[in-house]
Amino acid sequence: VTPFGFFSASIRVRGAMAPGERSCHAGGETRRRRCRQGAPEVQGLCSTTLRHHRARNTGPRGFEAGSVQGFKHRPTCPGLTSQTFGRATQFSDEDRGVRYHAAITMGTLGEALVTHSAALAKALADEDPGIRLYIVEALGGLGEKVADQADALMEALRSDDDTHVRLAATRALLRVRPTSGEAAAAVFALELRALEEELRDEVFYRQCATEGLAILGDIGKPHAGLLRQALEDKFHGVRAAAALALAGLGADEVRPGSEVLARLAKDDPNEGVRKAASGALGRLEPADALKSDDSSMRYWAVSTLAGDASAAEPRAAELAGMLQDPETANRHLAAVALEGIRQAATPYCEALLASLSDPDASVRIATMKALIVAADAETIGRALEVVAGSLKSSEASLRAAAAECMACTGLAAKPHTEGLIETLGDEEFPVRLQAVRALEGAGRMAVRECGAKLAKLALEDPDIDVRRAATGCLREFRLDKRFGLPDQTI
Repeated sequence: VTPFGFFSASIRVRGAMAPGERSCHAGGETRRRRCRQGAPEVQGLCSTTLRHHRARNTGPRGFEAGSVQGFKHRPTCPGLTSQTFGRATQFSDEDRGVRYHAAITMGTLGEALVTHSAALAKALADEDPGIRLYIVEALGGLGEKVADQADALMEALRSDDDTHVRLAATRALLRVRPTSGEAAAAVFALELRALEEELRDEVFYRQCATEGLAILGDIGKPHAGLLRQALEDKFHGVRAAAALALAGLGADEVRPGSEVLARLAKDDPNEGVRKAASGALGRLEPADALKSDDSSMRYWAVSTLAGDASAAEPRAAELAGMLQDPETANRHLAAVALEGIRQAATPYCEALLASLSDPDASVRIATMKALIVAADAETIGRALEVVAGSLKSSEASLRAAAAECMACTGLAAKPHTEGLIETLGDEEFPVRLQAVRALEGAGRMAVRECGAKLAKLALEDPDIDVRRAATGCLREFRLDKRFGLPDQTI
């Protein structure tokens, strides 16, 4: 009895095959088949080759605008010759594994496969979509040498039940008969129109139609309006595919749908759609979008510039104007973008100073950070005077923002020590926390002046973050023992 028990025995039984017998895995089937002399085309095939090339089709099949790729680096199978392949291409064997083995090796024979192109096209009626997919790719790999089979590929594009086969047929058609691109685009456009009229509701066919137009690239330009309508589709895959297709068509086709794309880039719940929409908008100039009447377009433009200082620097004036935008998110990103360009934002310090009175706390904080890198000491002093008045605001978020702004300036906040000490008694813990951090940045003298209050916070404050910050503040300047803090306070 072995440690593996029954499973060990079952492995030995499965492994005991007669000479010339091998395992055949295909189309979800696993069975044994003898390689008799009457079927020599099977002898050159092995399950390792099959598993490797089946894996190529298990993941998502992407697409690229105008792409006709997918026919290079095909596998080789030295044991299969053109003579034996002639019988394999009949695809008459009832065993799907045999048909699969023949299909996955089609691309290895080069021009020798041309003489069997009619048999390949006939096999496009096979019940297995994986077999049909390999056949389509094999025909596409032969290019214009099999132009007489373009009609069969067009039929596969038009009516195959599997969307992967349809898209592969599109790529193949562009190689087999390049002039058939317009006809293919018309098929996909007709599909989208039928779906638009709710004659068909399968989401994957909608996505296939949009991806097909993306593959066709500029050929699909006459149908760009349908793609822009597809941006509103209820299925995220269709929206993403439509955005990618429009991106491939260029700025002229993106611009009419830019507002919808901007909304998708900002608010769509699917990350893939947001990325695709942002990529499509990348065909446009952010500077033009800054002046748009649509808030989503302005959001896209300013968010793009906030992440690219080199692009933002020539647009510093427009960004300064965005500090007055009606949308809070746009004002915040404008301040972030100005911070990124550093000294190039110096001429716009007055606009930044005015933004310190913004009704939103996050905008105030971003504005102060921009001033710190762009303004001189005198301007920063003026900025501190502005924010110090908010320490007594009726809104807790604005009081906390004022203390955080002071914390960002470091030693420059020292003249406002008194106001910060009063803030240590605020009823809201975020305000107390930011006040402690601001006092720590103001230096040892400021901390020593309020050491007793800090020690009380370190020992008694109900919020653990405030206790930690107060303890760290006193220990940073070695004042913890002086004000009676024990070795362990938290």
